[in-house]
Amino acid sequence: MKKIYGILCACALSLTLAGCKDATAGVSDSKKALITVGNTNITKGDVYNVLKGNSGASTALTMTTNTLYELEGIKVDDNMKKRAEKEFQESLKSSEQKEEDFIKNLKSYGIESKEDYFEQYYYPEYKQEALNEKYVNDKKKSVFNTYNPVKGRVLEASSKEKAENALKAVQNGENFESTAKKYGDTTTYSGKEEVYITESSLPQTVFSQMTNVSKNGVISKVIEDTSSGKYYVVQVTEKDTSKFEEDAINTILETSTSLDDTALTYYLEKHKFTIYDIDVYNGIKSTNESYIVQD
Repeated sequence: MKKIYGILCACALSLTLAGCKDATAGVSDSKKALITVGNTNITKGDVYNVLKGNSGASTALTMTTNTLYELEGIKVDDNMKKRAEKEFQESLKSSEQKEEDFIKNLKSYGIESKEDYFEQYYYPEYKQEALNEKYVNDKKKSVFNTYNPVKGRVLEASSKEKAENALKAVQNGENFESTAKKYGDTTTYSGKEEVYITESSLPQTVFSQMTNVSKNGVISKVIEDTSSGKYYVVQVTEKDTSKFEEDAINTILETSTSLDDTALTYYLEKHKFTIYDIDVYNGIKSTNESYIVQD
């Protein structure tokens, strides 16, 4: 795969491009033979078209993403190296493999060293996380408007009676976490103070009431989630995001499943990502239409 990637990169350097997305890219000297079998020539153009059809879009997107990391100043740092080494050693331990044996096996997959392995399997994830963090800080106001973070405590009960008793208890000043242990039916909502966002697992009806209250405090009524048959007691401890900004950012970075795509799309647009080949265009569009930012 690494060899294929290298060939495709080399081909990309000699692309002949038209100035619109519905064109088809080619290579110079496309009819020049690379391989001969009997009386049949396999040309540069043949190889390029096969590679483009099989992995052109994914390879182009990988190369583009790596370029975005560079443009945004995201590089492998000491923390990433230490993290990769730690996760690598943990993986070896769990699989009961020796490092030298693992490295030897990598070579059969075209990976020549442990550092090459880290470059392919660890660092891309870490760089994307760094890009996400940069995006959240660059677009903080917009991000907070999207994820609507709120800090609070939640108790989940299996019956309305339990929830009503719990509500009375916290309204009378009893500790929320202790009340959750007494009346709650799940450790998921233990009464501990947490930040909740639009992508939290909290039922939408509960989250909506948390974000719609006018001030901090215990919500005066038990909230019923009709889809699950569960009942909730909620205390909003802080609505003003400026007072828990760091916690809000960390929760968004750790919880959101859409942030990778959102951040990548933002920086693709910022750096005027343009595709000049219809096959690559369609391939990337089928992967994620939001990556198409040139229309």
